[in-house]
Amino acid sequence: MQPPGLKYLPGWPCPNCGQEKVLLGRQYLSKAKQKQVCEKICLGCGQRFTAEKKNWDAKTQRLLGKEVPRQTWKFGNDKWDLRMLYPNFDSNKVDQIFLYFSSCGDTWFKDLLKHYVLAFIKQGSASSTLKTNFSHLRNFGCYLQKKGVFQMSDITREFMNMYWGKERSHLSNLSLTTNQTSLRLFLEWGNQANHFSTCSNLISSLFDTPKVFYNEPDPLEDSVLEAIRDNLHNLPEPLQLQFMLGAWLGARPGELCRLKKNCIVQKPDSWWLEFERDKNNDEHQLPLPQDFIRIIMHQQEYITDLFGEDYPYLFCHYQNIGLAGFPHYPRLKPIKRPPMVAARINPMVKAVRHLIKNHDIRDSNNNLAHFTGAILRPTRASELIANGYSLEFVRIWLKHRHQATTRRSYTRYPPGEMLDVATVMANINAKLYPYDTNPEVLRQNLEDLRQYPEMHELDVCNVN
Repeated sequence: MQPPGLKYLPGWPCPNCGQEKVLLGRQYLSKAKQKQVCEKICLGCGQRFTAEKKNWDAKTQRLLGKEVPRQTWKFGNDKWDLRMLYPNFDSNKVDQIFLYFSSCGDTWFKDLLKHYVLAFIKQGSASSTLKTNFSHLRNFGCYLQKKGVFQMSDITREFMNMYWGKERSHLSNLSLTTNQTSLRLFLEWGNQANHFSTCSNLISSLFDTPKVFYNEPDPLEDSVLEAIRDNLHNLPEPLQLQFMLGAWLGARPGELCRLKKNCIVQKPDSWWLEFERDKNNDEHQLPLPQDFIRIIMHQQEYITDLFGEDYPYLFCHYQNIGLAGFPHYPRLKPIKRPPMVAARINPMVKAVRHLIKNHDIRDSNNNLAHFTGAILRPTRASELIANGYSLEFVRIWLKHRHQATTRRSYTRYPPGEMLDVATVMANINAKLYPYDTNPEVLRQNLEDLRQYPEMHELDVCNVN
């Protein structure tokens, strides 16, 4: 029987489950699309969608773990499928698998940008880096079209100052710097490859690049972390494990979401977890406590039972994680794809936020604790520092290239040690420095670090 107030839509199979149980929901005016939008509801699987066509768009298909059809690549096309350009492209690793050139300005600039993209890929740059640079150059192309510029040689320094001052003035200093870097690389490529010729001072790193002050990420307070751990058992087991691994590894959210099912490695006296880093696309191994092994093996069995042997990831995405369903989430629905990284839709982050709200977990300012997947990385770094591990140890654990990155972003010390620690951190070039002047909290494992210069040689028993 049709529910009152809703209209049944015959001949509309649900794009998610295929059942013809689609009802017409609410209608509203979309400010973005400037038109009336009709929401559809599937009674079979509970999905809501607003598409005017019967198929999900590429973004929704990927969210639901469905394969997005590949697009044939041609240079003249304005829609490029990155899977055709990257041989080992992981469509679950980036938010977008297509590059759209239709909104990049005039045809002459689009052609230049296409040649640049091909050169960018040929030099081995990551797809995520390509996407970032592409978005910056697309904005620049639109500005050229807006100002009626038809060739690169017409661009002057005054024009660039106007672009930074008016068009991009809303950006933060860090975003503005990355915009300038993307454009400078494009200009260097075009001049060196003889695609165009511009004056050499269009972008001055001395005068144009703003001073960037990096804000230190705030880790979870000890009391908040302890309260979450005390109540973590209320959540579904896969979400418990994802939080525990994130808190132990200090991995980035994307690295945690895309852990491979065969991620654990057994060595003669210990167990290690191997994962692919988001930066540099290399592998990293960290030691695991024995307690984790049984839980990970149980998760491996669970995910294999769900999706079969061919599914390569340790975790999957989930739908229907609403606050009303906490903590058991009776309508929890596994989706055959790794968890979405964005905090607002990541299943583990949503569940922990529900836990914080339901158990009224507050920080030292009496505010409800704020949680994201990214906060586990500085939390782990601060925890290691507080337990007496040196900056070099933490640098290796987080696999930073430079100790300055660890020092700048991930260190927290008791107030009484700040002056001594600042002195030690200033000595990042390993110059001669009296050992007994090091603060006590950083002395404890210096001898261990001399014996174990790389993380894969660390003694598991020494890691708290």
